[in-house]
Amino acid sequence: MTPLVLPEIIGVKLTNSLRAGVNATDLVLTVTKILREKGVVGKFVEFFGTRVDNLSLPNRAIISNMCPEFGATCAYFPIDQEIIKHLTLTGRKSEDIELVEKYAKKQLLWRNTNDEIIIIVVMFKLSHYHIL
Repeated sequence: MTPLVLPEIIGVKLTNSLRAGVNATDLVLTVTKILREKGVVGKFVEFFGTRVDNLSLPNRAIISNMCPEFGATCAYFPIDQEIIKHLTLTGRKSEDIELVEKYAKKQLLWRNTNDEIIIIVVMFKLSHYHIL
């Protein structure tokens, strides 16, 4: 039996807050540039840190959808209350929402504040970037 080969995971820790006037497009273009330089081809990229709270679900989707541009196999924001809120606002059944939350927590897909689970980290201070 062939063993399952797991990809390397690159953690991108988001700190600080975006400056006034900086939008998701500015952010994703800067993230793309930095991750290309770090060499994330064929790797999984997970965004984490307390400042994930400051990114709306659409902004997270914009960043994740750009993963082919920076070469990663996937870009991932862990499931959290923002996702649950979205499911509620889009009319999903409460039992389905409950199942998503329970499953995500059981499978360790729920956002964790323990930064020690990420091995390789790229620090990304949101306040350092300007409008492009």
